[in-house]
Amino acid sequence: MILRFAAVCMAFTLFLAPAFSQPRPATTTLPFLSRREAIVAKRNFYVLTTAATDPEVVKAFSADIVLTNMAAAHDAAMQKAVADCKTSACFTAAMRWSDSDIQAVSNDLDRLYGSDAAVRGLATALRKSGLYPLYRKQDDRHLLITAWTDAASAINRIIGVYGAGTPPRYARSDKARFDTNTPSYALDLKALTMLIDEEQARDRIFFFPELKAAVTLLAMNDRLNAARFEPLQNGLNAAAIARAQSINWKKYPYSIIVVPGSGPSQNGVALSALGRIRVEQAVMLYRSGKAPFILVSGGAVHPMLTPFFEAIEMRRELMQAWNTPANAILVDPYARHTTTNIRNAVREIVRYRFPTNKPFLVTSDYSQVRGILSSAFDTRCQRELHYLPFTSKQGLSPTTLAMRLSFDSLQQDATDFMDP
Repeated sequence: MILRFAAVCMAFTLFLAPAFSQPRPATTTLPFLSRREAIVAKRNFYVLTTAATDPEVVKAFSADIVLTNMAAAHDAAMQKAVADCKTSACFTAAMRWSDSDIQAVSNDLDRLYGSDAAVRGLATALRKSGLYPLYRKQDDRHLLITAWTDAASAINRIIGVYGAGTPPRYARSDKARFDTNTPSYALDLKALTMLIDEEQARDRIFFFPELKAAVTLLAMNDRLNAARFEPLQNGLNAAAIARAQSINWKKYPYSIIVVPGSGPSQNGVALSALGRIRVEQAVMLYRSGKAPFILVSGGAVHPMLTPFFEAIEMRRELMQAWNTPANAILVDPYARHTTTNIRNAVREIVRYRFPTNKPFLVTSDYSQVRGILSSAFDTRCQRELHYLPFTSKQGLSPTTLAMRLSFDSLQQDATDFMDP
């Protein structure tokens, strides 16, 4: 059974090899987006940024009558909003795609796939990216359409949350920074609509207005967390990735030790007491030779808009209080929930080419470990991620469990805008 699992892991790794022969850069060049906005756009909407930075795809879309007519209609809607709208809800209605728009683009992509080599190349690029494993059974044509509908729906969701005040999944930490119902915020959205309309006049790709609206609204609400530390492989994680090349993995029963963060929920507090305890537990496991790396995982979550990222503060504790070298520490400064602590750990194992046939450890307090081992956690993963980020889990002690990874964890998920 173990040999069969190893073979499956190796086969899947080879399937993904084109995407991860080198660490994926998280930067891209997009007109009228700042560097951080462009990174957020790519991390959330890979299908759109890949299309927008391919001259042949841009040419194909610009020559297509369906897409150009849609762009013209949206441009007219934004101009009308500038003239008539008085509320945030009115402006955001002009910014979003309708269900019929999304379906019309889907139908057009289906047609273009059959007639245009550049569009077929876009679909091939999506598959090679490794970002859509949930759709691996779809052919390239349908993968492209599904990726588009995912991106369009997520953009609408962002515009709704940060433009119109629609409640997010986690209102306590993710809601809009400002009261979107005020006249002053409506004026902010009017200014944004005018800016987008002016920039769209410069012959932009058909989805530019909606993409620009979503990313700028994230920026307006200080929600560009997904770009904060990129590229990780050339920065915070570079030393550990370099050291991994010389690791004798046979010496270690586990690939990494994952430490989920714990937000202090108090303004001005960088690291919670529970976070310190979890770090010490990880040090004990690391020093006993369980794994060659500690991965600290956690973004800036509680309290809302805290400047402190859990993983960064735990890394600081590891280095300053426990003399752990930087080349033994991996950082995931994005995870904002227990589900994504696990998912993001898997992503780093795969993308940094650590052994995928080894289990990894998770160390935390008794309550969280018990929660991860429960069937309720599996249900939550299915509800929020739509898959399990692991294939097995086993409790080893009240504060430690072992897990085996699932490659489904590589799926890009823009429903969590700050950690897609």
